[in-house]
Parts: sequence; structure tokens; C-alpha cells
Amino acid sequence: NHYTVSKRERSADLYSPGGEMGHRPDMSTIVYCNKIREAYKDIDIVIGGIEASLRRFAHYDYWSDKVRKSILIDSTADLLIYSMGEKQIVAIAESLKNNVRAKDITYVRGTCYLTESLEDIQDYIEIPSYKDVSIDKYKYAQASKLEDDEQDSIRGHILVQKHGNKYLVQNIPETPLNREELDEVYNLPYMRNYHPIYEAKGGIPAIEEVKFSTVSSRGCFGDCKFCAITFHQGRVVQSRSKESILQEVEEITKMPDFKGYIHDVGGPTANFRKPACTKQLAFGACKGKDCLSPSVCGNADVDHSEYLELLRAIRKVPKVKKAFVRSGLRYDYIMADKDDTFFKDLVEH
Repeated sequence: NHYTVSKRERSADLYSPGGEMGHRPDMSTIVYCNKIREAYKDIDIVIGGIEASLRRFAHYDYWSDKVRKSILIDSTADLLIYSMGEKQIVAIAESLKNNVRAKDITYVRGTCYLTESLEDIQDYIEIPSYKDVSIDKYKYAQASKLEDDEQDSIRGHILVQKHGNKYLVQNIPETPLNREELDEVYNLPYMRNYHPIYEAKGGIPAIEEVKFSTVSSRGCFGDCKFCAITFHQGRVVQSRSKESILQEVEEITKMPDFKGYIHDVGGPTANFRKPACTKQLAFGACKGKDCLSPSVCGNADVDHSEYLELLRAIRKVPKVKKAFVRSGLRYDYIMADKDDTFFKDLVEH
């Protein structure tokens, strides 16, 4: 967040107190983990979140204009959680509770670890090594294709990438949360604000973008190659129940600075509320094929009725004047819907 796409330093950091620059280091996961390791030599370190997830393999770093090693190596962490991570966190916590060291937790889906031997690993695919992808663009593309192909909890394989004398091992992706599990996560008693200690310094400006918004779904079968969502959340869409979302909206209306506007009801793609087709739930997302490109798949279950019902219900909540959709819509998916009621309602409201 320190630089623009032109690599010019920004004048403000919206994620720091008062929007001031200079409070957070570049490549923060690497910096913080190395500082922890410096202070507490043998402590267990587990990393996760969007930065760790997207940098789990050897990857091109735009800012330094070079291919970097897995962040698991540069950070000196013991274990990496990729994807959203709720199930992994619980499984890892249980193992740590039973006195298993983080470096020995090699059996949790949706995680990556380092090893010097592949003897105990079965049914894996080895992708081009860090050395190969750092000097050969074709090898880099080949590795990226394999990483994308195996990002599926049903048909995905263990992936291995050599880094010097060690191997990065990515376990099979964790299964997506079902609706009940997703509701449980979002029904937790979140504070919905930054920590009070930042108030005197002007607060955290970034909160304004999400303070009066609600997450409807996660995952995206649009699978745009310029987007990181698929690599982090997968192609199988999961969504919350209408009841869970309405409960959250009612909580939002009780906030003292709420003015009547729900800023967003969405997710990676707002008008995706369920998997692209029923086959995805049984066999996973199709390998080597896209659901919407070059045209909408004939098996796609195009239906906006549930999302339309949700938006209409939110607009009826007392104190809500308007509910906006700001997180993006797939127009090709809208056009593929034979019922144009959603589109007309969207334009009207």
C-alpha cells in the first residue's frame, strides 16, 4: 500500500493511524516474522492471509521486478495457511494444543510446509523449481498453470516445488465452508471498528470503505487471470443465508453514525450466490475450462432470484434507505439470465 502501480510513493497509508505513511514496513509478513524469529529463536510461527496465500510458491514480485522464493522461506515461518483458513486454524490449534510443533504439522489441508525429503509424500505433482522459474519464463508459465489447475479441493493434488535443497509442499486445498459454517463465522461478535487506541491519532481511514457493507459470498467462478481471488478463495462460490445477512444489516443500522445506506452487498463477484453448476460440488471445477469464457458454459445454472430476494429484503429493513452493490457484477452472467427482473431492479434501485 505504499506505492502506486507506477511505483511512486503514496501520500497516505489508509491502513495506518490517521492515514500517515511510514508506520508499516514493505513486505510486512517477512519483516515481522524475521523480527519475531530474532527475538524468540525457537518459537512456532504460522503465517496466513492474502499476502502469504498469494506468495506461497516462487512468484514474480512487481516491486522488485524479480522472481522471489516462497514467502515461507523468506519469512522463516514454520507453516503457511493459504485460502481463507478457518478450518486450518482450528486444526492447527488442536495440534499445537497437543504439543505438536508447527514444523511437524504436515497433514492439514490448505497449508504449505518445507521438507528436505519427499519419501513420505505420495500422489504429488512437482512443478518447475524456483531456480527454473526465476530464469525461464516458459517454466514460470508452466508452474503457474499447474498451480491454477490444482487449486481445487475435490480433484486437486499435492504440489511440490524445489527451492535449493528443500521442497515447498502445498497440501490439497481445504474444502469450502458450507452455508451453515459460513454463517457461523460471520455471526461472531465482531466489533466492526478499528481498535480504540487509534482514535486519538485519527482512526484507520480504510474502515470507511467497509464499515456499512456486508459480505454475501466468497469464491468466484469468473476465474479472471488478472485477479487473485481464485488463487485465494477458489472457484466454488459459497454464500451466507439471507437470515444471517439480514441480522448483520440490522446490527449495522444500530451504529451511531449509520446514515441509512448499505454501501455494498457482495463479494468477489456480487451476483454469484452459488456454484456455477451442480457438477462442481461432486467433481470440482472443470480443469482447463472456464465457466464464463469464451462464452457462458451450457451447464451453468444462471439464476439471480436469490440475490434479488436478498437485496429486496435488505431494502425493507427499518432505517435502510438504499442498498448498493459496489463489489462488482459479471455482466455476461446477467445477460445469460433469461429472466431480466434482476437487471431491471438493479437499475431502478
